[in-house]
Amino acid sequence: MERENGSITVFLSLSLTIMITLICTTIENVRVNGLSTHLDMAADSALDSLFASYDRQLMEKYGLLFLNGSGGNTEYSDLYLRNELQEWIQYELIPRLDISLSGITMYPMNLEEIRILNTVRATDFGGTILEQEVVDYMKYKEVGAITDKLFGWKEIVEKGESEQEQIQNAEKKLNETNWGNELIVDETALSPLEHNIIKEASDNVAGEAAEPEHQFDSERYKESIEKSIIHQAEEVKENGFWKLIIPSGTSISGIKIQKEVLPSMTSVTQIEWENKNLAEEAARMVLYGEYVLEYCSNFTSNKEKSGLQYETEYILFGKESDDDNLKTCVNRLLWIREGLNAAHILASAQKMESALALATTIVGWTMIPALITAAQLVIVGVWAYAESLLDVRRLLNGKKVALVKTEASWQLGIEGLKDFFNGAKQNEIEDEDGILYEDYIRILLLMMNKTEKYYRTMDVIQQNMKQISPNFEMKNYVYAAQICVEATANQLFLMIPVVRNTMNRKGQQYRVITALGRSY
Repeated sequence: MERENGSITVFLSLSLTIMITLICTTIENVRVNGLSTHLDMAADSALDSLFASYDRQLMEKYGLLFLNGSGGNTEYSDLYLRNELQEWIQYELIPRLDISLSGITMYPMNLEEIRILNTVRATDFGGTILEQEVVDYMKYKEVGAITDKLFGWKEIVEKGESEQEQIQNAEKKLNETNWGNELIVDETALSPLEHNIIKEASDNVAGEAAEPEHQFDSERYKESIEKSIIHQAEEVKENGFWKLIIPSGTSISGIKIQKEVLPSMTSVTQIEWENKNLAEEAARMVLYGEYVLEYCSNFTSNKEKSGLQYETEYILFGKESDDDNLKTCVNRLLWIREGLNAAHILASAQKMESALALATTIVGWTMIPALITAAQLVIVGVWAYAESLLDVRRLLNGKKVALVKTEASWQLGIEGLKDFFNGAKQNEIEDEDGILYEDYIRILLLMMNKTEKYYRTMDVIQQNMKQISPNFEMKNYVYAAQICVEATANQLFLMIPVVRNTMNRKGQQYRVITALGRSY
């Protein structure tokens, strides 16, 4: 028998073993890098699926995208989110899970742990999360023109409030001045009243201090005031203005809420507000106000609600009952209108003459010019207040009222003040160039504290959503989340027998970790 040389076969076997080991090692190295990418994709897809499970009812009712982190329970739970993520990640890591098909994957992994590193919820960061959601929802609405107009109105209202404060201070100081049965020597005692009219009056009488002293009859003065429209206006302010402004046949809601369990009482977080781009910030504020008016009811909107009927007024003033919120809103509107109306009277020579004539009728007998001028200023306030009552009544009736009055848009003559305070009906006209009740609401929303505005909006949302889902709590709703996912994988190509024996390796595992986040 002829013997054959086998050296080439042995050499080839050794060479093939080395080549197979090299190829498998290279493939395994690539696979290891792919494991990290595959886990990233699985976690990313799982987060997409999780955040796609936003609360549909909240979206349909308020246009807001939030994930319910409580799973229908009363408290937020990381466990609920982890369980949801685990289900989605398992499907990504094992594509044929629950499917009776055989196959193989290059990236088999075992999910070991899911950690929720951080969540951002609706009530976090001073309510700015809600604001961002609102702006994202409303940003496609055209607000350029209304933004400039609103901030122009806001500036006028602030000037009116400043004017009203001056008049209130003047009236207060007049009331506090001691007009007892003493001798009035220096008639410039009213000079601290920091109003131009009072200063002018003081200048006019400054030289009268050297004249003979006047005896002041305080009883007659008191009687004159009590018989005048000044006293009549004070009584209306204290007791009877409500009946003068509420439209006839209108019933006022008395619904109350329990604020103790609402976000504005339980979940407020404070932040330092950054100075953003002014134009952008103005647009955001206007968009938020438009959202509130679109989704929340107010006195003139006629939106039927199961809870508070005057939701926008609640957002502005935060009282527990509808009637308290409406009264507070009405008082604020009266304050604004009184200041603006007083500014109109002060700028009208004819109206100032009428006010002076009435003041002279009431206290002219005192022969004290400074007192007559002070009474004139008080009458200006009374007249402005009466006109304001008419203005607010028209606003509550859904009519327009001019922001800055003209002679044409002024309604109430000074001769009609007494009858008006006695309840005489006045003809209500509408200013075509005026603004509505909701426009004043827009202005007040611009002027209010942002944190209070955001959390009270959450109060309203929570109250209404509880009618649909009794366990609804804004604090449980997630806007963003950051997670860490850990998985293990066995060596695959290195466990082929020829490779394992060549490299003399035992079975080892890879530990793969990824961290990523998601937000709406």
